[in-house]
Amino acid sequence: YEGFRAVNERYGFPLLFPSVDVATQRVGGFIRHPSIFAVVAEAHGRIVGFNFLSERDPIRAVGPIVVDPSAQGHGTGRRLMEAVLERAR
Repeated sequence: YEGFRAVNERYGFPLLFPSVDVATQRVGGFIRHPSIFAVVAEAHGRIVGFNFLSERDPIRAVGPIVVDPSAQGHGTGRRLMEAVLERAR
């Protein structure tokens, strides 16, 4: 939730998820769906980001992608995006 909130505030976007509970439910749905591929970034034993690729139909959809605010600016998001794009290929 904090990763989404930080980016939205930085760039003046409306909040994608209005609360931690909504974000948790939405992301949980992606994790449980059998046709959604997920990648996770870890640092020092904790999750600092994730990205999803929907494989539900021939036109793939990427996201949501998020990186913990404390881990932003170090290439984590780029690596997460590269991973799902490679999978899509």
